[in-house]
Amino acid sequence: MIEVLSLLTGLWLGFWVLQAIIQIYHGRFDSIFFLLIVLFIFNGLPLLLDIFVGRPEYLKFPGYELSQQDTSTAVIYCIYISVIPIFWWIVGRNRVTNTNYKNNIYQPFKVLRRSKLILYLLLIAPLILVLFSPNPSIYLIYGWTTSDANLSAEALGYYNIVSLFTLLSLLSAFILFTLTEKFRLSFLLLIIPWMLIAIWINGKRTLGALTIVGLWYLLLRRGKFVKFDIVVSMLFFAGILYFYSVLYQDTVRDISTSSTDFQTVYQNFRVDFGRDSRVKMTIFAELYPDQMQILEYRGESLLFYATMYVPRTLWPDKPYPYATYFTSALFLLPPRLLGWAMTTSWLEEAIANFSWFGLILGPLLPAMICRIGDSKRNFIVGTLTMIVSSLFIVVHLVAFAPIFILWIIIVAWYRPPTMSTEN
Repeated sequence: MIEVLSLLTGLWLGFWVLQAIIQIYHGRFDSIFFLLIVLFIFNGLPLLLDIFVGRPEYLKFPGYELSQQDTSTAVIYCIYISVIPIFWWIVGRNRVTNTNYKNNIYQPFKVLRRSKLILYLLLIAPLILVLFSPNPSIYLIYGWTTSDANLSAEALGYYNIVSLFTLLSLLSAFILFTLTEKFRLSFLLLIIPWMLIAIWINGKRTLGALTIVGLWYLLLRRGKFVKFDIVVSMLFFAGILYFYSVLYQDTVRDISTSSTDFQTVYQNFRVDFGRDSRVKMTIFAELYPDQMQILEYRGESLLFYATMYVPRTLWPDKPYPYATYFTSALFLLPPRLLGWAMTTSWLEEAIANFSWFGLILGPLLPAMICRIGDSKRNFIVGTLTMIVSSLFIVVHLVAFAPIFILWIIIVAWYRPPTMSTEN
């Protein structure tokens, strides 16, 4: 029964991806359509892989093993993930028609056009910061983590600053792309190397994947693909993303079919590209609180976000990010710092914070981000909206908090020109 339900759920989400692609094909670029594609890749495709490839053996992660073997958890997950596309289609679509979008690309945000020097400085800032780093040699290794190196508190704090500026560097690059009316080869050769440097210094796959998706989206919105090329380009960039992930696993983690068995490679692939296991485990914790508890109290990780930039030295008992609690529960341990954390998303974090009411708040937040951001009818805001809403269902907020804060500031500040509205 569960296999049939999983198959139907995966196909159902695939149907909504088809609807989204049709809308994009016909020139509608609502952020919610891209969100449907992301939902399928991270939450729907794993269900189909369970059927046609097999369930991964999470022997090292007892929390995953418990949740994936429970029938009630699987049923609730399938129902939950099946309702989300309908909910998004109703709530997240933009009702405003922009009849002069091409002209609207360049006219707004004149302050950015007058601040290109600042954007270029932010573009090269990561490399400059690395040169003055207490440990510049660590940035020569791609994919290094703070747990790999014996860093002092000063070096760790400096790394956090560098990491922030790698985000700002890539964001500046995308803004420079949007402010340039023609993509000349010389301009691409000037910008792209600095993007690669930022990705290398940051060392996180999320940033590399975000750049690949962002470039495809940017070219799409700039009208660089004709209708047929939209689907072809989507498959092409998806192939680049997959190749990048495989290369990362092979070179950074030394995990490949040539160095280890298929089950290990498959398990790591599912851990990286699946969010079904996270949502299922959180649902399991709600169903069986005597067997698993993630947060110590409701709203605990939200309190962390509210005090994210308060130094822990001033508040030693400040809550941890949600991923820290989730990773501890993954090993059936009380909350503690393990030196690393499993990547989580807002869909399951909302359930842990608000119990079953989180089944509504989880998909509601990214839907409202899409609705509000798209209503501004601006290229830069639209790009940020697609990125921010997608990140909420792929990674935890800590990983992209500066981008989200920037999105809030821009949305609150920018006032779009008066346009027509659909009935």
